[in-house]
Amino acid sequence: MDRRNPQANTGYVNWPTHLINTREGGMFVYVVVPMTKPFQMCCGVPSAYLLMAESLIEEDPNAGSFTDSAGWPLQDKWFPALRSKDGQNNIFSDDDFIISRYLSCPLLAAVCLGSSGGSFWDGDKDYHDGQYWYCKMDDLTEKGKEIVRVLEELYGVTPSLLTFLDT
Repeated sequence: MDRRNPQANTGYVNWPTHLINTREGGMFVYVVVPMTKPFQMCCGVPSAYLLMAESLIEEDPNAGSFTDSAGWPLQDKWFPALRSKDGQNNIFSDDDFIISRYLSCPLLAAVCLGSSGGSFWDGDKDYHDGQYWYCKMDDLTEKGKEIVRVLEELYGVTPSLLTFLDT
């Protein structure tokens, strides 16, 4: 692992190494396909989940998104159990509640497209103006774009790109 090195990059993302590196710990990008319609024709097809182990920065506003969650805060949209105080969203037993709070909503697919040792800030060097960079479709390599296209063709749902900050 080459933490905090903005030149240490993997995957199918064109990382913006020209931007300011905050040295926070790195970033990674997932393409996810929300389970917005049934896909499985038998009960043996499992759902995928992401574990909210790091900070969700943003999703590409031009990529897919839930149609029934427009206007929701970003973390509530993808990690709805985080907002649950009484366990009503708990999908596991009471003993496992702490872990289940950090699971994403059910997904048809979740693929990590890349990670970087850099934490890229798109703004001024004093961090007053700007925001952390987040991946958009145009930031993917051709192979990364092809993965997104294949997932959309397979599931019939437009995938979303989620960028996380390793804190």
